[in-house]
Amino acid sequence: MVVNLVGNIMKLGRIFSILASAVVGLLLVGCTHNEKPSTTFTAPSNMLYLLSIECKNTTLGSNLDQVYIKVNGKKSYPEKGAAYSMTRGDVWEPGLILNAEKSGTIELVEYDRWTADENIGTFKFNNIPVGTHTAKMVGDNAIYELKFVVLAPDEKRLPINPSSISNTDSNKITNKG
Repeated sequence: MVVNLVGNIMKLGRIFSILASAVVGLLLVGCTHNEKPSTTFTAPSNMLYLLSIECKNTTLGSNLDQVYIKVNGKKSYPEKGAAYSMTRGDVWEPGLILNAEKSGTIELVEYDRWTADENIGTFKFNNIPVGTHTAKMVGDNAIYELKFVVLAPDEKRLPINPSSISNTDSNKITNKG
């Protein structure tokens, strides 16, 4: 009985030794004698919120446009369906959110069932400052106005209504398609 007890204690000692070696090995994985463990931190980014797109004038020969948004060359909005129908005075609120500190493009494209789609305008952005902005897109007789706000990471409140951004208190950017 004493022999069995001593044998069991020795087995437990070996198991603890193996576990301790495994834990130390896991802690050292990927680190050599001269390397320091790497720690990277990515700071939060300013965010661009596309609040609304207003149709000021439709494309040539039409009183109804079927439009969609491309972000960095890829169709993004609307997510379902081919396009969003707009006539003069209509406002579309796509709710698009992008990183404002990276460069990119927002294209407004008119969907055409029988011919090639037409680019109404392209808005190029890169490191846009915090604040409210408007961008005008003009192409094929169409005029559309984008309203957006750029918020710093610590800002949590968006304007409740896109119409609360007036043309007088925003930065205007014109892009021609």
